[in-house]
Amino acid sequence: MRDFSESDRVLAVASRPISENGLGLSLPETALELTKLKAAFTLLPESTEVLPQWEKLVIKQKVIGKQVHDAHLDAAMLVHNLTHLSTFNDRDFRRFTEITAINPQNLS
Repeated sequence: MRDFSESDRVLAVASRPISENGLGLSLPETALELTKLKAAFTLLPESTEVLPQWEKLVIKQKVIGKQVHDAHLDAAMLVHNLTHLSTFNDRDFRRFTEITAINPQNLS
């Protein structure tokens, strides 16, 4: 069972080079940031309900490529009745009308 925290995605983005839209952190730096995130937020389990919800979203929205990961997050949010997502990548979540993606850079 995976945690809703999506530790693998945090690791991928944090350790990816800045030139490839990552944070460019070393593995030790990434591990420290992941520890901080897990301490700051409640982790929700990925239930067996997420996969069927994800499949529906992928088919309905015709999601392909890397955006299947966004659909997975959207599906997990729907299963857990979460409505808002804070993300710097709000454009990729516009297709998922069931949630509201908020870019923190746009907050005043």
